[in-house]
Formats: sequence, C-alpha cells, structure tokens
Amino acid sequence: MRKFVIWALSLLFVVAMATYTLATEFKFGGSWTVRGIYWDTGVGVGSGTVDKDILEDVTYYDVRLRMDMCAKVTDKLSFHAQADSALGYPGDYERDNPLSTPDSYFGVWSGNALIGRTGQYSYRAEYGEYAPAERNPLGTAMAPLASANIGTGGNASTQRDIIFQRAYLKWATGLGTLKVGRQWAYWGHGLVEGMNRNRIEWEYEQPSYCIGFGLDKWAEGDLFLDEDDIDHYFLYAKITKPNFEFGPYFGYARNNQPDGALAPGSRADMNLYYTSWWLKYVMGNLSFSGEYVYKWGKSGYRLSQDLIQGIDQHGLVYDLTYNAGPCKIGYEQGYFTGPKDGASGAGVALQDEAFVTSYSFSPFLIVGEVLVNGLAMDGRLVTATNMNCNYVSNCHYWKGFIEASPTRNLSLTTQVGYIQANNKIETPTNQSRNRSMGTEWDIMGTYKLTDNLSYTAAWAYLWTGGFWETIPRTPLGVTAKADDAMVFLHQIAITF
Repeated sequence: MRKFVIWALSLLFVVAMATYTLATEFKFGGSWTVRGIYWDTGVGVGSGTVDKDILEDVTYYDVRLRMDMCAKVTDKLSFHAQADSALGYPGDYERDNPLSTPDSYFGVWSGNALIGRTGQYSYRAEYGEYAPAERNPLGTAMAPLASANIGTGGNASTQRDIIFQRAYLKWATGLGTLKVGRQWAYWGHGLVEGMNRNRIEWEYEQPSYCIGFGLDKWAEGDLFLDEDDIDHYFLYAKITKPNFEFGPYFGYARNNQPDGALAPGSRADMNLYYTSWWLKYVMGNLSFSGEYVYKWGKSGYRLSQDLIQGIDQHGLVYDLTYNAGPCKIGYEQGYFTGPKDGASGAGVALQDEAFVTSYSFSPFLIVGEVLVNGLAMDGRLVTATNMNCNYVSNCHYWKGFIEASPTRNLSLTTQVGYIQANNKIETPTNQSRNRSMGTEWDIMGTYKLTDNLSYTAAWAYLWTGGFWETIPRTPLGVTAKADDAMVFLHQIAITF
C-alpha cells in the first residue's frame, strides 16, 4: 500500500507540473525559509548526576523549501499539493538535530502560518477554497523539536528528500464536495482535529450552514501516517451567520492493530468516542470563541494481564478578544481532565489516561512544544513522554496577549501565561501530584522588508515550576533540578 501511494502521488505531482497546459488553470507558488535557533532546555545538575546534560544548550539552523500547487482540470475537478524539500538540520549538534521532525504534522512547518498555530478558516483566493488562518501568531515556533524520534544516531526521517504535507483531489458537484487524499483537517480550536490527515471527506456547504462526514483509514506503514493503526470516522455540521458560528462534531476511533503487534499474544482493544461543540460570537469589536470536548470509551491492550484504561474526559478552551484597530487584546483559558480512577492492570499505558489533543494545539512557545529538563511534550499540550516515564493530565492554563501593528510592515505580539498539571511517574505506586509547570513570557515580531521578503524574531522564557523537578532522568530514578528554559529564534522567509 505504501509503495502504491508513493507512486500515485509522485506521478500526480510530476504530471500536473509537466503538463500544466492541459489544466484550465494552474497556480504554483511557495516559500524558502532559513531559521536559526538557540534553545536552553532548562537542564540542571541534580543529585546523582555526573555533569550537565548534552542538551542543555542547543544551537542550530534549518532550511525548508515549500512548494504549493493547484491544478484546475475542469470547473469541478482540481488537484492540490503542498510539498517540502531541502529539509536539512545542520548545526552545532553532532551533524544532525535528532530532536527535529521535518515531516511533522504541526508547528512552524505546517499550515499557512509563518510561526504559530493555525485557527479558524478563512478564504484563500489564490487557491479558491477555505483554509485555516492563524489563531495565535505566536503559537509555537519550535514544534518540530518536540519529537518522539529522539535517539543517539540522528533522525532517519531527515534523510527524506521530499515530504508531501498535502496532496488531494477535490471534486465539486451539486450534491457537495468530495476530497480524497492527504488534506488539512481542522475543527474549532483544534483540540481534537487540527493536522494533516489521510482521509476521504464529503461536505455539503451553503452560505448559512454546512454538513460533512468521512473517514481516515490507513494501516501501519502507509505514507503520511498520522496515527498508527487507527480507524477514524467523523460527522459534523456548522451554522454560520455574519456574527455567529455554532456546530457539533462527532467522532469514533478504533485500533485495528494486528494481534501480537505489541507483544506475543497481545490484542489491541480501543473504542473511543468523542464529541466537540464549537461556538464563536462577534459583537462589534468584541469576539468570543470556545470549544468543549467530551471523550468516552476505552483504550489499551489485552495481554496475559489486561491493560485497559477507561476514558471519561472533558476539555474546554475559550478566548475573549477586543479588537481596537491596530491593537488587539485578548485572554485565553483552558482546562483538561485526566484519567478515571482505577485503571485495570498494573503498568497501564499512562498516555491513554491523559487528554490527548491534536498536534495542532498548543498555546505557548515552550510548554507543550520543546524539551524542558529532558521532558518532551510530543507536540501535544497535555500528553507528555520521556522514555515512557511521565505523562500529564488534569491540566489548566491561562494567558493574556497583545497584538499590535505600529506600521503597515511591522507586527508585534507578546503574551504571558501560566500552566499547571498533574504529572504521574511510572512507579509501583504511580505517584500523581498537581504541580505548577511555570509562567511563560513570549515575544515575537515580524518585519516585512518587501512584498516577498520578511524577517521574524521570537523569544520565549519559562520560569519553571515544581512539575519539572519530579521527572526521573537517566539513569532512571535520578531527579534533576529544573532551571528556567529559554528559546530564541530568528528567521528569514522568501515567498514566490
């Protein structure tokens, strides 16, 4: 299946570019981006450690060439693709940065944002369709660094020459629009839907409402896999008025992993249901938006001793924004519950206990995106892993932010926020305590030198809380002191 998909998409891409005269309309564009990064991970010297961790200070730069293409074959049929190339991670970290994931589904290399999370949909005339627009211009600049692919030999995925972020066919009919292939999937604030997915989706849209349904169904090893061995089905609807949006989203996911994949005699057992309710209301210069998610079901594996976790979780995120012309002031708050008490089986997979957000959701530059004291958040705000020894749940955060455009070519953003969560260490007693992750301050500015050339600088500082000090480090059982963490990024981008 993987070879077939690679062959088919490569053929479509080459044919569309080489024979664009066959299309009634062909558009090609993209960007070339270079960024330099300094990253203090907050690693300190704790009891039992010999010296400071090698990852205490990381300095490197990376490069990306992005190509966007739209080939309109007929008035109803079109092909859309977005591919990344020249994905190198040279720098000052042993010839390669093993913490980077060039084909990540989140962060600065995804969506249309230069740096930050993508948010509510906006119309993009150059592609003739709706696409996600920035929700938070800070979002996270460092998401590709938060990867589970951490190893001593470098990241094999950096060897790929071309990464298709999106490649899909779009067929518009009187009964709706059908899209097949890897495409952007987004809903609400992006709590449960906010990433590129391999999917088949049908949507019927009218000026005041839309309905849609579809499925993501791929086996392990398929190209562009988002979640290994997960079948995902969804149904949604949305009512849209000039100052009002409202709609429900229903989803079901099950694990189709073959028996014995985890261990001899193992069998996956996952049936997860969820619903999301999205609301946006605009009243003059004041706007409110919020998303509530409820998940229920079970997830885990059956072995000689069942490792099944019951799921009964809630998530809520809302923001309030006042737009005062060149300045915008806002407040955002979120809360996510954790696991049900009494998971069956010792050593139950703690990741299944946490409220898992989509890869597209994180309100900060550092927390949730980069290593802090050796803990990787894996691109998800409230799901964390460090060699399977720590996970996060019962998370609460708030932040205030200001966005300003003093001149036509200059945009500035600053935000201050606080976050706390339970951290559960994998010990015989599965200790769990609610602790402060800390207070974070983020600043970013972008200056547009020309219509096609821009420069961006971002700085973030995290005053770490007690949460990070309880995390065992290598060797396991040794707890390190957590120093404050800092990130500085500067970037130049050329669009064409």
